[in-house]
Amino acid sequence: MNQSIDPKIRAELLLQIMEGVLKMPFPVPRCLTCTEALPCASLRLVCDPDIHDRTFSKGIPLEIDRGGSIVILASGTIPKSMLSCIQIPFSVVLLWYTIRPEGGSTSLASSDSIKKSGDDADADNTHQMNFLSPSLMGPIAASMSSNGTFFIKVKSQPLMKEGRYSINFRLGCRDIRGGEWEIPHHFQENSPTSACSFPVNVVRSNRTK
Repeated sequence: MNQSIDPKIRAELLLQIMEGVLKMPFPVPRCLTCTEALPCASLRLVCDPDIHDRTFSKGIPLEIDRGGSIVILASGTIPKSMLSCIQIPFSVVLLWYTIRPEGGSTSLASSDSIKKSGDDADADNTHQMNFLSPSLMGPIAASMSSNGTFFIKVKSQPLMKEGRYSINFRLGCRDIRGGEWEIPHHFQENSPTSACSFPVNVVRSNRTK
């Protein structure tokens, strides 16, 4: 600043400059203040119309006859934004499901159950012998198309005991090394479901009453 300027004017100008500097926001990186949405797969679950009279509905349990199976048609899309940021490529989509009695923590049917041996296996089979076959398959797998879409048909084990259950789904993938991973997903807006767990009522068939 020119020294020939009157000291009072120079001081006032410096105060104005300092006030402007102090009022400026701190140069915080945008990544710390702006959230970035992570890519998620879409998943749509509907009951097979050839088997069930209606599909899942919020707050209303699906009703099936005792001895019947739950048949679900699952479809969805793995977005390109997710495929472009993965480190290990995959082309196989997996869907796990678990059926539990409502109000309890014991899993009666699961697509990812692990075979046990010894007394533990005998105890489990005693509890499940009226509900499941002795061996349970792993997750249901389906190939993913080139544009990221997939379709999976799920048929549960027969439900032999009357009662109220919940069926839970998890979406995943199998990479080229054989590793299996769970994929973050959301349910499509036009899907009748908004969660990954749905109530099911197993009732006595009218033909047997």
